[in-house]
Amino acid sequence: MKKERFTKLSYSLSGAGKEISYGLTSSYLMYFYTEMFGISVIAAGTLFLVARIWDAINDPLMGVIMEKTNSKRGKVKPYVLLSSIAVFVFTVLAFLAPDVKNKLLYAYITYIGWGMSFTVLAIANTSAASLMTRDDSKRTSLITWHRLGTLIGNTLPLIAVIPVVQAFGGGLTGFRSMGILFGVIGLVLCIQFYFFFNENVTERKVESHESLKRDKKSITKNIPLFIIFASAFLGLLKGLVGAVAIYFCKYTLGSESYMVPLSMAGLVGTILSALSIKFWLKFIDKRQILIWTNVIAGLMGLFAYYFIPYTNVNVIIVYTFFSQYFQAFGLILFFAMIADTIDYGEWKYGTRYEAFTYSFFTFVSKMRGALSQWLLGIMLAYYGYISGVEQVATLGGDIYKIITIYPAIGAFLAAIPMLFYPINRKLRQEIQKDLELREVS
Repeated sequence: MKKERFTKLSYSLSGAGKEISYGLTSSYLMYFYTEMFGISVIAAGTLFLVARIWDAINDPLMGVIMEKTNSKRGKVKPYVLLSSIAVFVFTVLAFLAPDVKNKLLYAYITYIGWGMSFTVLAIANTSAASLMTRDDSKRTSLITWHRLGTLIGNTLPLIAVIPVVQAFGGGLTGFRSMGILFGVIGLVLCIQFYFFFNENVTERKVESHESLKRDKKSITKNIPLFIIFASAFLGLLKGLVGAVAIYFCKYTLGSESYMVPLSMAGLVGTILSALSIKFWLKFIDKRQILIWTNVIAGLMGLFAYYFIPYTNVNVIIVYTFFSQYFQAFGLILFFAMIADTIDYGEWKYGTRYEAFTYSFFTFVSKMRGALSQWLLGIMLAYYGYISGVEQVATLGGDIYKIITIYPAIGAFLAAIPMLFYPINRKLRQEIQKDLELREVS
């Protein structure tokens, strides 16, 4: 029992370390490019989109490479160590902003390098839960702890970046020092997991003449898996919240310092969401939770835009707490449901693909984030934002629309595919029993 708790804590910390780097790039890198590095908002948004097009090739390829890995340490464990170091290096380089002739080229090289190394880390880190145990209850608990860590890690930069940048003198110097500090923290948290987890789940081997056919079916005919991907992708407008938050604080609320209370409110909402999932799962299934939390989050976004003036900062903070509480359910349960679909694929077709499956979901998540940032660049340009100059008077209200109305639409769209998700509690129990019998035999 003590060992299980320590493993959960280690897994949670590794998720936090991974997401510190992701939170920095998703929430601050566009702002850094446009406000500090002198890259136009359209060019920066296009950079994120181009990088994700490359990921369409890179992410599945890395998943295949990891699936073929059969080292003494396991399938994904060796990659935890190597990718943690690579992510640290590219995180530091991304915020280094040297005085180079071609700033845009430097941004392309460092950001794509970060994306490739983060892909490996994300696949290895998220695949670990389905390799540590087959038990649904234990796995859901592991994933809940892990996702709690990732959500805290993702939120930490939102809370701490501006104060840390200011503490190091502000401007480019502050951002460079901040990049190094957060890079080191993320590196330590990620690497410690390497020493504290073991891969305990093995797939049932099939005959060689069956292998290729079953491998293909395990992925391409896994309908529940593609329903999850569809829900994640259709909810891409929800990603605008994190990307536009710093602009919202600076140009709508009037000060970047508002990132701290808003992010704290979101963090508390996230923690309470993670802690309450086990309670809600006693009464309703994962699919129903995702549907209702998306619908509620969408209604809240509409209510905020039409009935809460953005000048009322205290109410905005309360809204942020409740909005993040409902949004966090999806961020946590998605990974538990992907683990269920991996079991489903093995149950139906005899093969399980942790690394490849999570590599594809990593690609979908990053593509969603990139499209959100690209759309944000288009929207900001459309509403009159120009980096380095005094902004138009209407920009604050338009950014409020970006952070409320558009994410609400994304939440409604994300709920639709889940109406057709077929894996319920009864089927999961049946799959688990069958797979355990096959493993014994």
